[in-house]
Amino acid sequence: MVVNMNSYYSNLIEGHHTHPADIERALKNDYSTEPAKHALQLKSAAHVKVELLMTQLLQQPIIDVCADSFFQTLHREFYERSPTLT
Repeated sequence: MVVNMNSYYSNLIEGHHTHPADIERALKNDYSTEPAKHALQLKSAAHVKVELLMTQLLQQPIIDVCADSFFQTLHREFYERSPTLT
């Protein structure tokens, strides 16, 4: 739930309001038919999934969180999961 709320507030700061219930639905692949809302759901779901991925990566015994490759991996994963972002 905390990860979902991180997504909610991070997007809200950027001026994108995606209701927490819509984030939950997106994580279950239940997207709105309204294009703008659908795009926001994709972005929120990507945010949640990449944060969970980051948590998994940090469990590795040797990980350099300051390495370019670490940030590039997270960035790539986010944009691959967010096809509506340009």
